[in-house]
Amino acid sequence: MSSLLYRIGLLTSRRRGATLLLWLIGLVGLVGTVQTVGGEFVDVVTIPGTESQAAVDFVDERFPEFPASTATVVVAAEEGESVTSLQPEVEALAEQIGSVEGVVGVADPFGPGSVSAAGDAIRFNVAFDDVARLVPEATFEEVQATVGGVSLPGATAALGGEVAFALSEQEPAGLSEVIGLLVAVVVLTITFGQLRAMGLTLASALVGVFVAIGALTVVAGVTEVPSISMTLSLMIGLAVGIDYALFIVSRHREQVLTGMEVHESIGRALGTAGGAVVFAGATVVIAMAGLLVVGIPFIGLMGLSVIVAVIVAVITSVTLLPALLGFAGDRIVRVTLPGLRNRRAAAGRSSLGTRWVRAVARHPVVGLLAALVVVGMLSAPLFSMETAMPTASTAPEDTDVRQSYDLIAERFGDGFNAPLLVVIDHEGTDRGLSAATLADITAAVHGLDGIVGVAPPVSNLEGDASIISVIPEGGPADRDTVDLLDVLRHDVLDDIDAAAGTTTYVAGPTSVAIDMDDRLGSRLPLLVAFVIGLTFVVLVIAFRSVLVPLKAAVGILLSISAALGVVVAVFQWGWGAELLGIEAATPILSFLPILAFAILFGLSMDYEVFILSRIREDYMRTGDAHESVIRGVGVTARVITAAAAVMISVFGSFVFADSQPVRMIGLALASAVLIDATLVRLVLVPSTMVLFDRANWYLPAWLDRILPHVDIEGERLLGRLEGTDHSPADVVTGRELPSAAG
Repeated sequence: MSSLLYRIGLLTSRRRGATLLLWLIGLVGLVGTVQTVGGEFVDVVTIPGTESQAAVDFVDERFPEFPASTATVVVAAEEGESVTSLQPEVEALAEQIGSVEGVVGVADPFGPGSVSAAGDAIRFNVAFDDVARLVPEATFEEVQATVGGVSLPGATAALGGEVAFALSEQEPAGLSEVIGLLVAVVVLTITFGQLRAMGLTLASALVGVFVAIGALTVVAGVTEVPSISMTLSLMIGLAVGIDYALFIVSRHREQVLTGMEVHESIGRALGTAGGAVVFAGATVVIAMAGLLVVGIPFIGLMGLSVIVAVIVAVITSVTLLPALLGFAGDRIVRVTLPGLRNRRAAAGRSSLGTRWVRAVARHPVVGLLAALVVVGMLSAPLFSMETAMPTASTAPEDTDVRQSYDLIAERFGDGFNAPLLVVIDHEGTDRGLSAATLADITAAVHGLDGIVGVAPPVSNLEGDASIISVIPEGGPADRDTVDLLDVLRHDVLDDIDAAAGTTTYVAGPTSVAIDMDDRLGSRLPLLVAFVIGLTFVVLVIAFRSVLVPLKAAVGILLSISAALGVVVAVFQWGWGAELLGIEAATPILSFLPILAFAILFGLSMDYEVFILSRIREDYMRTGDAHESVIRGVGVTARVITAAAAVMISVFGSFVFADSQPVRMIGLALASAVLIDATLVRLVLVPSTMVLFDRANWYLPAWLDRILPHVDIEGERLLGRLEGTDHSPADVVTGRELPSAAG
């Protein structure tokens, strides 16, 4: 692979004009494809194999007369006032909403169950003929404007419900992301000491992000891609794109500063650092592919969005970036900004990174224990983590959907935001269900603790299915509601099915969210086993060691657990929440642990690969296990720190987005990178590798014989180019490595 990358580097840098032209043609073609077949990002959640999904499918089949989705209008009178005094105005509002094109029905604002017990609020549904995410924007905006523009003296009106929550404006992009990008610009400028290298690095990453988002838009024209996929593609694509380019440009500049010819340096940079980039990208792809085993389509599509972003970032780094470096020539090492200089250690003088690692290596046990204590403290909140799918309660307080949610909870009760639908299939029963039998079922459901209301049964047109609406006492994310659903399904409805010969389901957004949370929790161990197992095998092949991949997996798991602990402490416990503009404590997003694990395992493995590549490269040449750790970590410390700073600035900027899920993802990723680049890479890795010394590179002889050789560090390439032509088992001392000796 390194030889191929070396040739690609030479070809693209020498034929830089043709390479750039091909990229421009490709970009124009992508824009045309997006315009022709590109689609919209939509959030359609399905959970195959769950009761709630079976219920959704059953309702769609047996109740075609039901609307595909609804929004809820809430009108709340001022304290001490009655909403019934506004009946003419509210009825006129309902009639006006009903005239909007795309609205298929409006419930009676003053019908049964619409008025609060205190008479100070009403709520009524607006029906649409499309699922929530597919309701035309113009239709929703007209309904929203109608509700927002109504004049109701002494009362407040707000639009909420599933459609409003699905279509509410919570754009992740904005000023905060621009700030994150600006921080990345500053970090790169300081790292390189000039604007040219910074600009080329950033340009390569931005082109990659543009291509990735364009590709996802094309995919969205073929299948349903969740809207958060664009955010993930932007977030991950920008971060890894900058990092991958940073590692290649840094290696190229090191070589040019020693007097190497520009094109030769570009080729070698791709053959060495570029090999690590390709391998690191492959580990991210492996980790994200693990999301496909979760069995939830929209989670798999989120994984796909990251896979696309990473693959594009790798391709851009090994094709477009070398061409751009070819245009820059030897000017890539010229200092262009006052006060900055090319950052390389003077002869005989160690860098700050080397001095730090040498200090850690002198006291490896102390460093190891100190790092474990800090990581353990950060991970402690993880053991109290509560998860739930996002609801309108996590929306910004100034949005209509949040105000509607709060008004319903305040005037009607939390459970009115979490209705459960008991769906009864009585087709095929020996006798049709009589009104008396349905009444008995309703009474049995109503008799459960934690239920505050049960509506009369509604049957479909064929008379072979019925729905009973149930209002729990708790909200959609409350533990009591989760427990109630379990009792309802397995204690009450199972008995009803046995006695009446029916098949019952529980439907509704609340049951879907609870089933989603349960499925994600149960599949996390499978994902962890899949990703770690496959990555372990790949790393054993790459580094020809058993211990190094094992330590890498443990270190990454520690950084992930610490990052999730930070998220729990901030969002669930409320520690420092005000500083980040987080308004209220909330459960952790259901898919955050599984998504964060996949992303962070892949990204953390990037740093592991880059560091271990340099350590092993030095060890292959010297055979000195102790000093190779110091030199390998020391020489990469500055670049790793710069790369981590870029990632932290990009991920951290999303903590200030409007969307609560995006905030959690941003904080988890930023925290993990910070912990990984400091405690793990600069303390745990050198201390453990110094402690294990040559045992780090032990590989049984029988395994060494059957494993293929993967030259990701480019030692074979460098050997041929420098005329030494060493095999992977040769070192300067002439001794064989432990991997060959067994």
